[in-house]
Amino acid sequence: MMTRFLCLLALLITPSVAGAATYYADPAGGAAESCVNAGANACTLQRAITVSSAGDTINAACGTYALGSATLAVNKNVSILLPTAGCGIITSSHATSTVDLTASNDANTLTFGAFDLRNTGGAGQILRILTAAYDATVELSGTIIPAGAVNRHIQDAWVRGTIKFTNVTLGGTIGTQAGIYSVTTPTSAKKIQVTGGSYVLTASASNTPAIWIERAAGVSVSEWVYINGPTVNVSVPTSLGTSALGIGIRLHRITSGTGISGNTEPPIVEHATVTLSTPGA
Repeated sequence: MMTRFLCLLALLITPSVAGAATYYADPAGGAAESCVNAGANACTLQRAITVSSAGDTINAACGTYALGSATLAVNKNVSILLPTAGCGIITSSHATSTVDLTASNDANTLTFGAFDLRNTGGAGQILRILTAAYDATVELSGTIIPAGAVNRHIQDAWVRGTIKFTNVTLGGTIGTQAGIYSVTTPTSAKKIQVTGGSYVLTASASNTPAIWIERAAGVSVSEWVYINGPTVNVSVPTSLGTSALGIGIRLHRITSGTGISGNTEPPIVEHATVTLSTPGA
């Protein structure tokens, strides 16, 4: 009898994933709807984020989500998913970015799905992963960015926690810095994992990598990097001159750190296919 009582008590006081809610967004959704179903109550993506809580799921319908001059601010650890990869386009004319991701706590994972992200406002980057004081996890899962911005496709400004780039696709021209640009000063152990993905890019200047991950000088906090299986192809136009160089993956000041397993591990790059086409080759 005591065993049964203790089991019942544990069920009553332990948070359950089953308690998480599902909300629904649609390109034609309203900014004041409840988002509780995929019919008349479907809402905008930003509204769905507003009414959701950490651990919830937002199912987004296919179509074009035109944000006007706004940025989609994802500031909770939710999963935002599409029924089919690439069937949802998010476009903005904002001068900074189209999407900003900021974790809200250490629990759960902020998962951003296979949206096609675009910007028409001359932004510095298409997507930003912003600094948060949490050892949380952010994952880009199948996200597509067909064209770069002025400086980069993706800016990682996180100083702690875990970032996963899973089957991300970047295309078009690299900005002045990189496709994925992660040059930070970690304040607590940081982990970056790149798994799969396609990075077929054209350089806008010499030495602009598809993936650039760097830990700031003089920082003792570890930053662990694991890159497995991406396809990277960087073409350098002849207009940049015969001395212009292409870079596929650049890691700088990355040493052994605490991996996702919790153990101390060296940085690893494996099974990556990297092709560089340069005028001087």
